Amino acid sequence: MPAAESKSSPSLLERLNGLPPVLPFLLFALILIFSNFHDWDYFRAPLEAERRSWLLDGQIPLWSYQLCGGLTRLGDPDSFGLSPSFILVLLLGSLWGAKAIMLLHALVGFYFTKRLFTELPIWIAPANADKESTQRIGTALALAFALGNYFVWHLHVGHLNFSATYLSLGVIYYAAKALMCGLGRKDFIGATLITWWFFSGGFYPGTVYLLIPLYLFLLLPIAMHFFKHLRTPERNNFLVRLSQCCGFHLLGMAGAFYKIAGVWLQQEAYPRTPADTPDEVVGLGRILLSQFSPTIQENFAGIFPGNAAF
Repeated sequence: MPAAESKSSPSLLERLNGLPPVLPFLLFALILIFSNFHDWDYFRAPLEAERRSWLLDGQIPLWSYQLCGGLTRLGDPDSFGLSPSFILVLLLGSLWGAKAIMLLHALVGFYFTKRLFTELPIWIAPANADKESTQRIGTALALAFALGNYFVWHLHVGHLNFSATYLSLGVIYYAAKALMCGLGRKDFIGATLITWWFFSGGFYPGTVYLLIPLYLFLLLPIAMHFFKHLRTPERNNFLVRLSQCCGFHLLGMAGAFYKIAGVWLQQEAYPRTPADTPDEVVGLGRILLSQFSPTIQENFAGIFPGNAAF
């Protein structure tokens, strides 16, 4: 009788490949349903105030007298009162509406992440990969990212604003497609709408922690591609694609200008800046200064607290 063949245990990616996407989302939904502690009340209170403004007072929630004796809603970067997502709060209330918003945003994030990895698979699959394999790999990666620890932890403790980061994945998908392939009319409209949706409420975490770092990183390869084809016909094609990418960003942000301007004016009137230099900045400064001579360190004395340690 032939010896039984040894089988290695499947990898995480292989397990995700065979997992129906609906099961992880059901587990994710259960986590949201039974999560009601830490910062849930902090985000539910503004939602309830904005909901009452719409339904009871019949007013657009630009300001609320029910929070802290009077507080801006238009200038709050975490407010969703003027976002399409807020329809769920109007229908379901501040508790279940918040959970529904998180789940909706997660579904949107998974959808666009999967499209990013399956329609533009240059960086995850070889050129000769079949469509079915690409779909499986893209689905597994999208599940791992959209339902990863970063999002689960933040949403588990009630950070509704972090769920809007899922919407920025749609912005990233259309930006990548615009730069690589160009956008048709329907795609351009879709890109503009998802950009407006993202910037209409809770856009701060997704902008600061994802979009800005990513776009700064992309500046170098975009510039390299442009100068590489500076004297070829590809230059004009690339400029058209780049203009499409910039165009839908500008139009989408223009549509949400009421929100962006409100946050900007509020920050300008009442700036929120750290009283002390963040520890990370201090640590980085000390490391950099330690590489220079004592004379240079003395010239920079006072910039970073604790320089006497050098």
